[in-house]
Amino acid sequence: MRADRYGASSGGSLMTKRLSGRLRLAVAATALLAQSCATAPPEEQAQLTRQQAFEKDRAGPQLLAYADGVHSKANERDLGIASLDVSVNVRGDIAETTVTVAFENPTANILEGQFALNMTRGAVVTGYALDINGTLIDGVLESKYKAAEAYQRRVNVRIDPGLAEVDYSDRFETRIYPIPANGSRIIRLRMVSPFDPKDGYALPLTIAEKVKRFKLTLDGEAKVTALPQGLASSGRVIEAENVSLKGPLHLAASDRASPMLVSQHPGAERFFDLVAPAPRATVAQRGHLHIFWDRSVSRTDDELAAEASLAQQVAERRGARRVVVTLFDSGKAETIDVATEQLASRLNAVRYRGGTSYMTLNGVAVAKGASCLMFSDGRVTIDDRADFRLPCTVTAITSGPESDAAWLTDIADRSGGAFATLNKTNTDQVFARITRPDAAIVSVTDGAGAPIDTVRLPSDSREFRIVGPVPSDGVVLVTMAGETTTRRFTASSSRTPTFAGPGAIWARQRLGVEASEKKPDDLAAMARRYNVATPQASFVVLEAPNDYVESDIAPPSNYPKALQTQYAELRANADRAERTKQEGRMSEVVRLWEAQKVWWNKSFDGKVPESEKKAMRDRDSANESMARPMPAPPPVASAPAPAAEAVAVAAGRAADAVEAEAGPDPGRAGSIEVADWNADRPYLDRLDKAGASYEDAIDKEMK
Repeated sequence: MRADRYGASSGGSLMTKRLSGRLRLAVAATALLAQSCATAPPEEQAQLTRQQAFEKDRAGPQLLAYADGVHSKANERDLGIASLDVSVNVRGDIAETTVTVAFENPTANILEGQFALNMTRGAVVTGYALDINGTLIDGVLESKYKAAEAYQRRVNVRIDPGLAEVDYSDRFETRIYPIPANGSRIIRLRMVSPFDPKDGYALPLTIAEKVKRFKLTLDGEAKVTALPQGLASSGRVIEAENVSLKGPLHLAASDRASPMLVSQHPGAERFFDLVAPAPRATVAQRGHLHIFWDRSVSRTDDELAAEASLAQQVAERRGARRVVVTLFDSGKAETIDVATEQLASRLNAVRYRGGTSYMTLNGVAVAKGASCLMFSDGRVTIDDRADFRLPCTVTAITSGPESDAAWLTDIADRSGGAFATLNKTNTDQVFARITRPDAAIVSVTDGAGAPIDTVRLPSDSREFRIVGPVPSDGVVLVTMAGETTTRRFTASSSRTPTFAGPGAIWARQRLGVEASEKKPDDLAAMARRYNVATPQASFVVLEAPNDYVESDIAPPSNYPKALQTQYAELRANADRAERTKQEGRMSEVVRLWEAQKVWWNKSFDGKVPESEKKAMRDRDSANESMARPMPAPPPVASAPAPAAEAVAVAAGRAADAVEAEAGPDPGRAGSIEVADWNADRPYLDRLDKAGASYEDAIDKEMK
């Protein structure tokens, strides 16, 4: 799906604007691909099969439930959807989607529900709410571990909590407990996503079971290009009952009135979303190529063969006969020289050991004028990455299920390079992108020349797109590589609409970049300001005011007024108790110190006072009596033997009854035996016998 649209630029000229960003759930894509495979020509069959497998790997949404919160196959239960409300608000090329789901528990068990959603890379979760006694309560952003601890503490005492998490694979998860027997619970999820340059906005709504009540509301500047099967209407508000939904909701963005749209973030400052024509593409680069290949263990589930093939294609495209490759992990960096025709096979033979560290790359020499390709997941596990820089233009490639795209994007952007995510099906697109990179942005400043911290978003090759905070003077100056004139964009003085999109996307990127530099509480504070969930900050909903006090978490602004009052009183009492405890502790320290000074200043004659002698005798006597063996307990009376028929019919029950009546048997006291430590482990023996081939032996052990 592709659409062109036009709007006036800052200079009054026409500009081309295509679609940008996407939110795709894999369920609908898998179904469509299954239909396509039935009629696809043989030469396309392999590609379709690969695409189908890829979408299946990221299948979603997923809904699971467990009886009494016990996670086991035997305790899995079905949950139905009583209602599904979807609201999409579009401004420019950014969509804010709100999904409200009522889960129905048709069983006689209390359930814990788990809802998971695999989001397209780049989507940002900006809100989560859970109903407490019929009222939707917003989640509070806290550091991941503090939120998880608060949730688990409440589950352990069977009180209503909700926990919403995202991870490095852009996977959203929420856990809800309890869902009452023959009852229901409601959650609300809000997310922001940029339109994809090629596919626009796609929200799959395929649901296996019928939805009792469905509602779709479209607001803003969106154009509907496709609705899920099962919906007959095509208006801005669509409602249906007992409907089976199949397929995605497709939207295309409308024409822009201006290249720079300004929005007021609900909890922070104003942000701009800027799209403008890019300079004519430069010719593909040629010359030296330096590859940095992350060989840490966390990369073993990446698409390594596809990465190796891509690396060789890039080297061949540049006309390089040989390529410098630096292999790195937490242990050391190893630089080798490889013939281009052998590059893929050499990379496929790399062994993966240790953690991820970028400090091992300090001091690695890079030829003048060389371009760098870095294959890594960006997830540092050892050392710091705060000041990491390579002395070259960096193109960063990642392909794993979990990668720190925010940090990798920042590394590439700051060097004038590009970032791309590789999967099983998009090798051609990634190859085209990194061999014909986007026009570099030299600087973005305000009217006085002060730099503006911006985030560059994916766009059509004929455009560039950035989001960032609006400076106080409202002026954004952009300098592009290859241009002698600075471009000027000015924020409109008209009323600014409230819209979280640009600010949330910008904040999510900055939080990802600073994740390893800031303390968890500082990251959570920044996440709260922009209301953005990250792998380090999760939404948590608690029920009672005391739950928030015990977890040291402030309730949300929409917490019921009566409960807010209770929380304030409980919080004040807890603070007073803590102050009293601290003051008491300090008084005790002072008392002990004064006693210590008295003792040091006391003169001793070497004679033991009679009172101390008596106390010592009493202690010795007590210790001696404790050491005496306890008398043996009286023997347990034997129970009469049951009749043979009873033994045959219910032997287990009879035996249980006898044990219950007899009580514990002192002769059958439990014991734990721990075997002596023994270094002769089978795997160590195999490694010893491997000799010089121990690396091969390690590979086998890892499998």
